[in-house]
Amino acid sequence: MRVPRPATARQAPRTARLNELLREVVGEELLRIADERLELVSVTAIDVDNDLNRAIVYFDSLSGEAGDAEVLEALGQHRWA
Repeated sequence: MRVPRPATARQAPRTARLNELLREVVGEELLRIADERLELVSVTAIDVDNDLNRAIVYFDSLSGEAGDAEVLEALGQHRWA
């Protein structure tokens, strides 16, 4: 699991606000998904790129790194196309 980088002076306040808003939205959507593999997953940070085209979502679970593959599989199955 990659460690999220903290917001830097180079990051625009708008991007920092977007990161936080997306973290809340993704966390709320995880609660709505009826999949026991995602029940104990927390979104810890989101890092949107400068072009606002892509984002890296950082997460953690009580399973630790051992459960990351299972969480990623569940997220892949519920991914919107």
